[in-house]
Amino acid sequence: MKRSLDEGGANLDAAKRLAIEGGEGDPAAAAAPELADDELDDMGIPRGWRECPAMGRPIERFIPMKVPLGARFDNFIAPEHRFNIESAVELVKQRVAGLFMEQLAPPAEDAPLGPNGEPPPPQRIQVPLVVGLVIDLTNSSRYYDARQWQQHGVRYIKIPCKGRGQPPQPEAVTDLCWEMHEFLKDCPQGMALIHCTHGFNRTGYMIASYLARMLTFNIPKALDAFAQKRPPGIYKHYYIRELFKYYHERLPSSFRFPAQPPWKAGDSPEAEEGDGEEEDGNGHAEMEHDDALGEGVDMSETQALQALLMDAILGPDPNRNRTWLPGSQPVSLDASNLSLLKERQYWVTWKADGTRYMLVLLRWGTYLVDRKFAVTRVQMRWPTPLLPGTRGAKGPTGPMHHWTVLDGEMVVDDILAEDRRERRFLAYDMVMLNGQSLVDRPWMERFKLVQRHVVEPRQLERHTITSGTWKYTYQYDQEAFHVRRKDFWPLTKAHKLIHDFIPNLCHEADGLIFQGAQDPYVPGTCPELLKWKFAHMNSVDFRLRLHPTNGLQLELLETRRDLPPGNRRGYNALPGAKVEFPEGESPEMYDMRIIECSYDPETQVWRFMRERKDKDSANAFHVYESVARSIQDNIQEEELLQYIEDALKLPLYDQDTGRIPGQQIAQQQRQTQQQLRQLQQQEKPAQQDAPP
Repeated sequence: MKRSLDEGGANLDAAKRLAIEGGEGDPAAAAAPELADDELDDMGIPRGWRECPAMGRPIERFIPMKVPLGARFDNFIAPEHRFNIESAVELVKQRVAGLFMEQLAPPAEDAPLGPNGEPPPPQRIQVPLVVGLVIDLTNSSRYYDARQWQQHGVRYIKIPCKGRGQPPQPEAVTDLCWEMHEFLKDCPQGMALIHCTHGFNRTGYMIASYLARMLTFNIPKALDAFAQKRPPGIYKHYYIRELFKYYHERLPSSFRFPAQPPWKAGDSPEAEEGDGEEEDGNGHAEMEHDDALGEGVDMSETQALQALLMDAILGPDPNRNRTWLPGSQPVSLDASNLSLLKERQYWVTWKADGTRYMLVLLRWGTYLVDRKFAVTRVQMRWPTPLLPGTRGAKGPTGPMHHWTVLDGEMVVDDILAEDRRERRFLAYDMVMLNGQSLVDRPWMERFKLVQRHVVEPRQLERHTITSGTWKYTYQYDQEAFHVRRKDFWPLTKAHKLIHDFIPNLCHEADGLIFQGAQDPYVPGTCPELLKWKFAHMNSVDFRLRLHPTNGLQLELLETRRDLPPGNRRGYNALPGAKVEFPEGESPEMYDMRIIECSYDPETQVWRFMRERKDKDSANAFHVYESVARSIQDNIQEEELLQYIEDALKLPLYDQDTGRIPGQQIAQQQRQTQQQLRQLQQQEKPAQQDAPP
């Protein structure tokens, strides 16, 4: 029941009224309820706050505490129970006294040179840890004036978490991890105070999540770390269960829940359990490949990730003035580029009708980057291979991937025999591997790295967990989607791919992709990356516009510098284009939205296929022209297969056809590389003699 301002009579004194109504001069402070009425006493103080321990001990870079209460509450709190910002600052000085971290510093001025005259190495120094940040998790601003932290040289940030039966949302945890990452980057010796109302459940959940994400703690270890420094730890059972659930770890049958502290008497540790339960999303009937996946990411983190991704693929550019997904895009196969199949070695795969993503694997999270360059986060696990000779390994794999980027597509497989659907990410390329750029490496090398460094370690972990040979409780089947490397084959398999493989796929496919085996990764439109679609599925992505006088218009994006007569930069209607919708589909629903349409040459109309929810802009005119040529040339299946058969007779495909063993090809390549090195050595003297 909501407290009335007049409740308890008109003779409440002004101080008591201020304490109940909230805010340090902020009338809006009481508008965001922090706790239910039955969790506040008559003075607006959280029940149990007085007896609750003020502050825990340092946990990594956090110090948990209860919320400090401003001076307006002093009349209702005995002096021995008061805890405000000033007392928090004094107490935390005691907590961090004697804590140091090691840093590298320039060598001392009198440091001797090395034996060969090289500069002395940097010296290692001990730097004291300092508190420079406070993180407020409460959902109210009524408890204290946050500006007081600045007077003590402490930066204040608020990440509101509702509490009261609802553990912190994943987005709040992501914000915490990002804020701490940025804070420690600017202040490596920094520590952060963190509090909710009592400094146990929400605070413990956030710290345990940070330890799991940033430091790869498993959940039992993270919970124990918090309980050791802030006993008894998280005492709300459903918070603990939610931690295990979110991080895909099975709750051990032997796990002992912490006892509820005596100052929280009368509140069951099981209270509110189940309020936030959600149905398991794996296999529900309405799953689609273009469903929105993951949790939102703060704009500052999104922009940082976008910049890193563009720098990794395009190279650093301080003058870059636009952001766009730098993923490689194929061009349509037509008569003008069909000859490429005879000029360079190609491998082939099916063209899945899925949703394009670049997957960024960081130690603290898995980030999905879509065509719109929007970023979301999912919780997954990405171990690296265990290096040979590694000693003291705790499991069958190495540390987690950090700054690895996969390119691929999300599909939904229909498992008809089991009457379920399964979301799967098909990785067909890798552009970064633990911070090392791969864009200049041949595709075949990148393709093999996907299996060796991503797929196989996950498979090995999953096998050792399910077989019981490794006592780890991680549940891979609870992740948001499954992961596999998309299969590619030599062109010798093209016939079988079209006639046998594609008809039996568990998801939709609309053609073939031809990938140059030795090609580097090319951002944007890649003229050598080819796509061929079945004739009835050749399509273009338009923006539909319901024009008040001209009716339905199909618009394309004009990006060319040399504009055709009558066109302007931006959106232009495709002259004479007609579009038809199937019965039951209302064009008005798609006004100003991106729609995919296929062309019917008999009726000369574009037929609506679906809305492209994964795109925020239509195809450019030059993309449309490429598709139009493909439609006009209309390369049929048998014509394509015959051309491939002729191409396979060329020496270019000797290895793929088995005419020359792989060992002989490798030997030839080594001989060629040796000859190139000899030529380079011969050229060096001439280069040295040349003027600068």
